[in-house]
Amino acid sequence: MTAPIVCLMPVTLSKSVSEFVGRDAAVQRTTSFVNSIATAPGPVACDDQAICYWAARESALDFFSVNQRLLKGHAAALMRALERGHFATIYMRSDNPGWNQNLLIPEIKRRYRVIYRLGGSELLIPNPQE
Repeated sequence: MTAPIVCLMPVTLSKSVSEFVGRDAAVQRTTSFVNSIATAPGPVACDDQAICYWAARESALDFFSVNQRLLKGHAAALMRALERGHFATIYMRSDNPGWNQNLLIPEIKRRYRVIYRLGGSELLIPNPQE
């Protein structure tokens, strides 16, 4: 009875070690994003809610819900807020599933610019007002 358990221990232990190493790397990759969100002088938006959580900030934008409103043509107030540069910083993951179909992304990209990119994540701030 103990033979199967003993045989699986090396596999389990190696998987646990690689998960910890992977987590450390993931935390290091997000540190710049988290610090920027934490110190942003105004409302922030996070596509990945964990980034705002770790920055002790609340995301002022729900990307999924806004996309649903855009699909129905009910997001005029948000478009005005984006035009005014309402969000001090926006964190987005371009590798997010379904991202290319989200109507909010081109609206953000039109009014905000990337200041930091790492892997599939971007940090954006408002374009300068003309």
